[in-house]
Amino acid sequence: MTMNLLPQKYIDDHSPHPTVGINRQAFENLTFRQKFNLSVKLAVHTMTGKALNLTDSGLLGAVFPSARGAPPKRGTEDLLRAYSTMPWLRAVTQRISEATSQVQWRLFAIRRRQPGQLPQEPPRGRFIAAPDIAHMYSWKDRQKLFHTHRDAGELIEITDHPMLDMLHNGNGYHTGSMIRRLKQVYIDLTGEYFMLIERDSTHGIPIALWPIPTHWVQDTPTPSNPVFMVRLGSQTVEIPQTEMIWAVDPDPLNPYGRGSGITQTLGDELETNEYASKHLKNHFFNRARPDFIAFVKPKEGETEVNRRTLLKLKQQWMDEHMGFWKSFKPHFINREIQIHEFVQDFRKQQVLPIMEFERNTIIQVFGFPPEIFGILESSNRSTIDAADFLFTRYAVLPRMEFQREVLQQTLVPEYDDRLILDFDSPVTEDREHTLKVARVAPWVLDANGWLEMMGKEPMSGPDGRIRAVPNDVTLTPSLAEAPPAASQNGDE
Repeated sequence: MTMNLLPQKYIDDHSPHPTVGINRQAFENLTFRQKFNLSVKLAVHTMTGKALNLTDSGLLGAVFPSARGAPPKRGTEDLLRAYSTMPWLRAVTQRISEATSQVQWRLFAIRRRQPGQLPQEPPRGRFIAAPDIAHMYSWKDRQKLFHTHRDAGELIEITDHPMLDMLHNGNGYHTGSMIRRLKQVYIDLTGEYFMLIERDSTHGIPIALWPIPTHWVQDTPTPSNPVFMVRLGSQTVEIPQTEMIWAVDPDPLNPYGRGSGITQTLGDELETNEYASKHLKNHFFNRARPDFIAFVKPKEGETEVNRRTLLKLKQQWMDEHMGFWKSFKPHFINREIQIHEFVQDFRKQQVLPIMEFERNTIIQVFGFPPEIFGILESSNRSTIDAADFLFTRYAVLPRMEFQREVLQQTLVPEYDDRLILDFDSPVTEDREHTLKVARVAPWVLDANGWLEMMGKEPMSGPDGRIRAVPNDVTLTPSLAEAPPAASQNGDE
């Protein structure tokens, strides 16, 4: 049973929700669509004798042949560890997680207006569920429906609610921003995240989320065993399915198993870039290999040069050439010496181009414009200006929609299924497009509008509402009142 936790002024006691065993009074209060859907379900149940049950049909038994769920994928722990060891993986995942954690969550509800209410009066009707808005996976289309209800005076924004507190405040160990970042990091690295729900001891509502690393979850729920098996140190504990949020980016190979993260597809690219860096590091670390080997040829009649002579030549060489101020000085010797030099040409090995290629592949797979990281080899002013727009539009917004859908379906019903979770758009303004449109119709913006585009402070008073209208433009209230066009020959 869901608990209604709207603030008291939003609660409508005369509009119960449709539940199993609904009574006549409750049925009369339903909308036409709810009545129709409920009637269809009852008719199907009456004709078939029972509703479709996947467990009885054996379908879930075939999908989950045992009582145990799916263990973590091989290498999951290594992927999480790579976040702290691979620089480019850290750069892209942290940039995305920071961008998503900065987006502001909002909560709405729709309340019908009673017949005869004046437009300026707040609605006094009952709150209704709006699944067409709540489950719409498009921020732009969702805003259109919001505008429709807002113009009708039916959209109510709820600013004081336990769910907003939970999303913004975090838990006793992590801040809200930390948890939001961790969720996105887990999704990008492993394709799934797990959040343990902490509930209020009085009402049992969620008040905090605790992140569980992906590799800690040893088994996921099945129909016959709806619990998570979580390894905590040397112990394994069972957590009921209702007390954990499991968000998954499905693996097409097995959509009922563990998730598939973007980083899992970049295993070879990440390792190649990492090994190339280690190769350069080992070169400067020397790897116990000298720059050259000097071979002193023995004198005639001698089979080899005695060790005392070699040590003396070595000390003489180091005394004359060790140190910055002794570099590039010539060395003279009265013995024949052969030098074998170890040369490693990284240009011929193509180490740096390989590292750049792998870097670009990693960035492109994650959906980043290279300009976000200051990579400007193939950039111009237009691509630099559009980088933020492309990043937020194609990298941040889809991830926010995924998170919103998960929370809408898992957490919102814990409070009230009539609530609608939404967020402020992270997409930055396309400045070039805005400027082009403003140039076509410059009179649409007043002086304050142009000042805002320039990043300047608005003017107070009537000066800020001045508009620049060209002489060759005629403005009319409607097309019907436009002056008649004169004929080409001057006739009336």
